[in-house]
Amino acid sequence: MHRNNITGFLALIIFSFTINANAFDSWQKCDAMLRYHVLNIVPGESLYVRVCTKDDKQYVKKITIHELAQLHSKSEVAFIEYIRQFQPLLDASIIDIRADQVHAGILGTVYKGKDTFIGIVDSGIDWKHEDFIDLHGKTRIYGIWDQTDDSGSPPDGYSYGTYFSRDAIQLALDGQGPDVGGMDLWGHGTHVAGIAAGNGRAAGNSHLAGRYVGVAPEAELIIVKSGDRDFLENEILDGVQFCFNIGSAEARPVSVNLSVAASHYGPHDGTSSFESIIDQMLWTPGRSVSIACGNDGDKAIHFQGQSSGTQNYIVEFDLGSNNIGQRDFVAWNIWADSFSGALEISIVTPSGDTLGPILSGSTVNTWNTAEGSIYLDHASTGWQSQNNCYHSLLRINDSIDDNQIQDNMASGTWKLILSGAGASFDGWIFENSVTALITNNADYSTLMPEPANSNFSISVASYSTRENWPSLAANPWSPYALNVGAISDFSSSGPTRDGRQKPDISAPGEHIISTSSSMVLDIPTDYYIATDSVHRAWAGTSMSAPHVTGAVALLFEIDPSLSSSQIKGFLRGTTKKDEYTGSTGWDMGWHARWGSGKLDVLAAMTMSPVKYEEHLYPQQIRLHQNYPNPFNPQTFIDYELVENIFVCLDIYNIDGQRVRTLLNGIQHSGFHQAVWDGRNDNGVDVASGLYLCMLKAGRNYKTIKLTLLR
Repeated sequence: MHRNNITGFLALIIFSFTINANAFDSWQKCDAMLRYHVLNIVPGESLYVRVCTKDDKQYVKKITIHELAQLHSKSEVAFIEYIRQFQPLLDASIIDIRADQVHAGILGTVYKGKDTFIGIVDSGIDWKHEDFIDLHGKTRIYGIWDQTDDSGSPPDGYSYGTYFSRDAIQLALDGQGPDVGGMDLWGHGTHVAGIAAGNGRAAGNSHLAGRYVGVAPEAELIIVKSGDRDFLENEILDGVQFCFNIGSAEARPVSVNLSVAASHYGPHDGTSSFESIIDQMLWTPGRSVSIACGNDGDKAIHFQGQSSGTQNYIVEFDLGSNNIGQRDFVAWNIWADSFSGALEISIVTPSGDTLGPILSGSTVNTWNTAEGSIYLDHASTGWQSQNNCYHSLLRINDSIDDNQIQDNMASGTWKLILSGAGASFDGWIFENSVTALITNNADYSTLMPEPANSNFSISVASYSTRENWPSLAANPWSPYALNVGAISDFSSSGPTRDGRQKPDISAPGEHIISTSSSMVLDIPTDYYIATDSVHRAWAGTSMSAPHVTGAVALLFEIDPSLSSSQIKGFLRGTTKKDEYTGSTGWDMGWHARWGSGKLDVLAAMTMSPVKYEEHLYPQQIRLHQNYPNPFNPQTFIDYELVENIFVCLDIYNIDGQRVRTLLNGIQHSGFHQAVWDGRNDNGVDVASGLYLCMLKAGRNYKTIKLTLLR
């Protein structure tokens, strides 16, 4: 048997044996990989196998060939599977995050995501791909909701799209029914699903199966096809809720992956409706959402500053040339905190013409000029209620009223001039049809798009785990020099605009080899197709997020009742730090590029029993600081109880008057969360100001300060 040089992994124990190859060919309970490796085993060597019994139990066993024969003859044994040494991505990334050791049963129990759901809201899936079919030829997909296909019946509770059940998928696989929908024409959803949950069974060109195995290869998949390349926010939210609905109906935990939703239109502070709705979904235990933190880490599309009464803040940005006959545009999303005065915005064209200044709160302004059509809504509706900020939208294009194309949007250097006493602001280029980059005052922080800024989700950055890969065109091959172990240049940085620690964690995301859809319309070049022809390389935080999605499924296999906050605590509290993460730029264990550090699945799964109990069962009463803070209209208050006890949770004003009782009753030990919506006991909004939250549990009193801003 050929040995691969894999450092830090389980060594096989040596012993001798002989075997009759013809006799072994008839051993139907053994998988093909086991038969192959036994036939080619080096004398004096033994194997690790996974034994699956007819009552659906399994265990890992170190075994000799003679013991294998005895095991094979037992009537209670249904199947015997070879425990593989996985090679570097999904032949490297799985080893880097140490999920391979968890799969191999190094903890004494095999964890592969059994009895958990992984939801993929993306571009669909190649449901025919063998990585999503089990050893018995059964689909691993619970169901597919194709939101783009209205030809059939939608799932219960929804009025659009077509739902395809597991039975319909299986009939299609067996050739006894029509093909089902949800097929992935882009390839993105298939690739993402393979990282999170592919079982590695697919292989071609005489390659052995088992090389490209995902993080949770026994989790069941719930697939939502929300589009081919373009995705609507409401349909994404419907897709996430759909996955959670199935989890509730089946009483199983769900780990959802979002690698498609990415927009810089929004406040970047977790208060948008998109991000708030995701947070609300995650109040229920047994749910998690992992989100790609974006691929804009090396793009000059963000500015951040503060104006004074005496000095203007100037942002210069260059626009590329018009695409003749095409509607061209660039759009800015600007959010400002201004407590001591209003903010003024002026626009300077490449020829030097100045438009404005326009005072915040003014009516919408439009200018049709020889250098393009300019639209500015500078906080025309005043403060935004969810975060007490000004929101401005600036759009420059080459058409009048988005209708009559003039091909006159001027290329060259444009300027934004922001002025006003005490105003702090952020701005992002959130859409553009021509090259648009800031040339001065570019800020490379706070670049995570929505919904990666949501409070309870897990936002995932990307780093590299390989310098090349085996492709059909060249073996090995790499498009550029990859710095193995380093953060990916494209990986977007935090923190959020309100200063929260995002991203949460980093995971492998640069040129990950995973499942390749057979139905893609834009076929990648052979340089990106693996040598087995059924897997491909792809890069982006879209690829890092599903590593965490799969890791969450493994944690859910241990305890399906874990909350999203507990899951984040496990993952963030056990990350790796090395020479690549460095020692600078860290703030209380968090880094704007790395989050809390590199994902380490084994560390998260192998906490000592005492430490594990501490995470699941609090050791003392705690009242955590609310978030967000300051807040409007609502804030979340986490607290921990060590025993079943009578609890009072009250809100007081600074005069000591109780304004709201959030809780008054007996609660069980564990982790809890309350929400205050800024109202008193009569349902009336209270005024802006400082408030106190007091937790009374038995003889214990805990207090925090909250700031409400209307």
